Amino acid sequence: MAEAAGPDPAREVAAEAVAAAMAAGADAAEVFIRTGPAERLTWRGPGLVAEARGVHCEVLVRVWRAGRGLAVTTNAAGPRLSEVAAAAVAAARSDGQEQTPCLREGPADLLFPLPAPPGEEPASLAGALAEVAALPGLRGAQLTAVSTRGRQWSVLATSLGVSAAYETVQELAWLWADWRLARLGEAASGAGAEGVLAAGRRLAGLAALMGGEPGRPPAGSPGVLLAPAAAAHVARSLGGLLSGDGVARALRARMRGRDVRIASADLDLTDAPRRPGGMRTRPIDDEGTPTRDVPLLRAGRLVGLLHTLRSARDAGEPPTGSAHRPALWRSPAAGPANVRIEPGTERPDDLRLAMGSGIEVVGVGRPGRIQDGTGNFTLAAHGWLVEGGERTGPLLGVPLSANVFELLRAVRARGDDLTHVALADGAGAPSLLLDRMRVG
Repeated sequence: MAEAAGPDPAREVAAEAVAAAMAAGADAAEVFIRTGPAERLTWRGPGLVAEARGVHCEVLVRVWRAGRGLAVTTNAAGPRLSEVAAAAVAAARSDGQEQTPCLREGPADLLFPLPAPPGEEPASLAGALAEVAALPGLRGAQLTAVSTRGRQWSVLATSLGVSAAYETVQELAWLWADWRLARLGEAASGAGAEGVLAAGRRLAGLAALMGGEPGRPPAGSPGVLLAPAAAAHVARSLGGLLSGDGVARALRARMRGRDVRIASADLDLTDAPRRPGGMRTRPIDDEGTPTRDVPLLRAGRLVGLLHTLRSARDAGEPPTGSAHRPALWRSPAAGPANVRIEPGTERPDDLRLAMGSGIEVVGVGRPGRIQDGTGNFTLAAHGWLVEGGERTGPLLGVPLSANVFELLRAVRARGDDLTHVALADGAGAPSLLLDRMRVG
C-alpha cells in the first residue's frame, strides 16, 4: 500500500501491529515489511513491448503463542494490519507449528537511508539498443532488453524492542541476443540505457562464438578455464552452501569442525555485504543484525559460516548478519551477499597456456548451481575448445558438472581479474583454472 512506502509510516504500522499481537496474548511477535516504488520496461528491437510501474509492498506478521508459531503474509500495510496480527495470535494455538521464537534483542532504533537519487531523466532504451545493435558481431541478432529499477525499504519491528529499517536501490538491465544457433544473455547492475550498453558491450565480446558451426567438446573430464562470468556462479553457489543451515543439512558428514581443509589451498572465499556499490550491499540483515565481512575459506580451509540468529544459536556461534527473507512466509535463511572468490596473480592468457588443452568457458547458457540431492555443480557453458594453449573452435551449450567437493579440490590457479557478475546475483570471482570437470 502507498501509505507504507516510506520508512516512518512503515515503522509506525509495524510497531502498532506488534503491540496489537502482544495485547492479544502473543508470547513474541515480529513484523517485516518490504515496500517501495518499482518499474520494469521491456524493449524488443526499436519498440517498447511492456511497461509496469507501481509501489511494491509485502508484509509478514509472525507470532508465537504457547510454543507454536504462525506466519501470515499480506500486501496491505495499513491500519488493518493490527487486526491481522491479533487474528494471527488467536489462530496460532490451533494452526501454528511447534516453534520457539528467535529474535534479536533490543532496544535498537536503526534507520539507514540512502542519498536522494539524481533527478535527471534516463536516456532512451531505444537509443541504447540501436547503439548495441551496431556493435561488431551483433548485427543481425534479435535483441531484447529488460530494465528494472526500484528503491526499497526493508522494515523490521519486534516485541523485543527492535525497530529497524534500511533502504536499498535495485537496478538491473538484462540483454538477450538471439541467433539461429543459440541465445546469449548478459546483465549489468545498472538500469536504463547505461546498463543496457554495459551488457551489450560484454555480449559483443561473446559474439565471435556465433561465427561458425560449434565444435564437439572433448569427452571425459578435461581441464577447464572458467572466466569470471562463469566462475562467479561457483562463488555464489559456495556462499549458499557454507551456511549454518547448509552444513547441518548437507555437509555434516564431511565437516568435523572448523579449520578443516575442504578445498584446494589456492581458494579463498569471502562474503562482503558492505562492499560499496554491491548488488546486495546492506548495513543490517533481515533480522536486524549488523552485517560484516565473513571469511569463509582461507587457503582451502573452512574458517567461517554464514548464520541467522537461529542457526548461530544452534551452533553456539555469534550471528554474522547473513539472514535473508526471499520468501516471507518461510523462516529467515542464511545466505551470501556480494560473496567473492579472492583474486590471484595470474593473467587469464597465462592460465590458458597453463591449461594446455581443454575447455575455456567465457559465458553461460544456464546459471551454474549446486543440484539439490546430488551435490553436483552444473552449468551450460559457452566458450572455446583449447588445444596447445590456443583457442581452436567455438563451443555452445556444453553441459559441465562436478561434485562440489571435487570442484573445490580441482582449483589449480586464480587469475588477477576479479569481476562481480550481475547474472550471479552480484557474486564475484577471477578466472579459475580447474584440473577437470565432467562433460555431460
